[in-house]
Amino acid sequence: MDLVTAKTCSFDCPFCEVGSTTLSTCERLEYVPTADVISEFANWLENGGKADVITLAGSGEPTLHSDFGDIIDAIKARCGITVVLLTNSTLLHLTDVREAAAKADIVKCSLSAWDTHSFQRINRPAKGLELDQVVDGLRQFRREFSGKLWLEVFILKSVNDDPANVAKIATLVEGIAPDVVQLNTVVRPPAESVAQPISHDELLKLAPLFSPTAEIIARFEVDPASGASFAVSPQHVRAMLMRRPCSAEDISGAFGIDAKTVAILVEELLASKSIQPIKRSDAIYYSAIDS
Repeated sequence: MDLVTAKTCSFDCPFCEVGSTTLSTCERLEYVPTADVISEFANWLENGGKADVITLAGSGEPTLHSDFGDIIDAIKARCGITVVLLTNSTLLHLTDVREAAAKADIVKCSLSAWDTHSFQRINRPAKGLELDQVVDGLRQFRREFSGKLWLEVFILKSVNDDPANVAKIATLVEGIAPDVVQLNTVVRPPAESVAQPISHDELLKLAPLFSPTAEIIARFEVDPASGASFAVSPQHVRAMLMRRPCSAEDISGAFGIDAKTVAILVEELLASKSIQPIKRSDAIYYSAIDS
């Protein structure tokens, strides 16, 4: 579920796959109508919608939406599907945000810096945000939240990949005590080319610095075998690519369709000039072109 307009966020991370932040803010508003979100979800369910999880994420920071807790309540009132909140952790120092976030079954937060300078360089936060504030919010949320707390650390080459500095992040993470720690790096095309990945082997060497030992999640796992639960159209694919660039494998895994079907859909979108290819290292990603 996408709860904010693109790209509304409290961070402007150079590695963001959604692109550069156009509205840098910590102001909580009803960025998209709550009633419309709930209605669209109810309609999806009524038409046979199936999912492993319902994820609140999208084109920016979902906790900026003033009613995201009400949306979680509406989901849980209508189905038993696990609810996941993806957050950059910036607003967890606010009591009402923590109370709303605690309604989710899984909260995946992030922390990729260890001091003020690295925080500014890696995340470029909205005016007034401080790292100490973010860390304190995470610690308080952990004390109050009875669900599963996952924490992602995003590693950039020559920025926060030095083991001594990663160990400083690990110390902060240990004080938060998440259930799971995950390491990530640049895979999809980032907002800025200066954001460069580190290798899988380098991530493996950093993983034991964390407690619990971090998982490596930098590669998207594809499982098209389950099959799509609905007829996937070019418009469905383009809607996904409007939010972030994806490879053919990503599309296959997201919709549960085989490589041949993906190729047909992608070719139709390319022919209509609705999407464009982006080459990155050993893979080709596709991004929607604004009409």
